[in-house]
Amino acid sequence: MAIDARPFLRQRGPEAGRVHPLIFGDNLVGRDATAEVFLDRADVSRRHALLRVDRDGVVVEDLGSKNGVLVDGEAIAGPTAIAHGACFQVGDTVFEVSHPGAQVAAALARAGETTVTRAGRRRGQEPADAAPSLSIRWPVLATVLFAAAVVVLLLSGAEL
Repeated sequence: MAIDARPFLRQRGPEAGRVHPLIFGDNLVGRDATAEVFLDRADVSRRHALLRVDRDGVVVEDLGSKNGVLVDGEAIAGPTAIAHGACFQVGDTVFEVSHPGAQVAAALARAGETTVTRAGRRRGQEPADAAPSLSIRWPVLATVLFAAAVVVLLLSGAEL
């Protein structure tokens, strides 16, 4: 059974429980029909807020809306990071942020762990432009050295 770890918003207030999946990158919140988080409410601007989602978390920015954006009950003045489990408000609608990947990364960072992600490469695979590994070069090198030694001996007149 696979666990879905994609970020999403859980709506509170009007239409409580509604879930809005988020994409990595920019997510528009508002009454605009193209908004990733569409809210058909009079207290929400067409282009109310922008959510920027990456592997480390979510940042919310007010796009000059009439009613502003609140994060944990406080009005924001600029782009503001929102942690997993934190809430932000647009009009009368409150959203709880769920970003399991960021939660795991934060827990690892608190524990002093660091991770390195290399996209597109599996364990044991070398990049296409990488030099051959020593395990492949060694037999070739040994064969060339042996052949050179034989040639030197033959040219010097030694008996084999």
